[in-house]
Amino acid sequence: MHTAPQPFVDWRELASAADPVHPPTRARYRRLLSDLPAQGVATPVRADHGVAGSRKLHSVLSLLAIHAHQAGDEDGAATLSVGASALEAAFATQLADLGREGHAQDWLADARRRTAEVIDHWPGLDRVLLAEGRIRESLDAYVLVASTAKGHQGDDQILVPAELAAEHSLVAGDDVWVLQRRLGRAVVIELLPAAPLDEDWVDVADTTGLESMPTSSELAQMSVDVAHKPPRRVRVG
Repeated sequence: MHTAPQPFVDWRELASAADPVHPPTRARYRRLLSDLPAQGVATPVRADHGVAGSRKLHSVLSLLAIHAHQAGDEDGAATLSVGASALEAAFATQLADLGREGHAQDWLADARRRTAEVIDHWPGLDRVLLAEGRIRESLDAYVLVASTAKGHQGDDQILVPAELAAEHSLVAGDDVWVLQRRLGRAVVIELLPAAPLDEDWVDVADTTGLESMPTSSELAQMSVDVAHKPPRRVRVG
């Protein structure tokens, strides 16, 4: 994992994640909110004349917790929900200042990294994440998403309905996460805007098992052993 989803999402995305068949309404959102450990953060909606209202933003971990729950991963859902509560509390002040003139948003990189740390310790991610990729181009009613996962850069490509990209104003060159879920006999696809992690980010999955890898001296000895082995005849056919 070398990208992470944008750390906060609008309440509508949360409601759509819980019920992808019906349009998100405040009534459905309120019912969902009663079951969520993380309650989100109210942020002002600013206009030219000042504050024009407010909206709720939630940690993207709450959205992933909904996916985990729907996939039957209750332990994962609980872990993600705890992380969501912690992230919303840690960045409540910054979220309240969103949109204010002169307000710096360099804290978003920290929020993204801390979000990634929680996700990186979630074993059930592969059950939800179909692809970690980048939009390569638009093709009429679809956009082409090329995989950016380690070892698969550009090899795997997915066609995603252009409407999903348009909902987030995503264009060619943008990083995305493609989520999937089963809905009866159908598969529902969802896009999440993403962004690259810092260059010093270390993926837990990439380091798992390194302690069992041979050292350079062991590799050298293996090469010598192979070189001195007599050739083996193999019958073909």
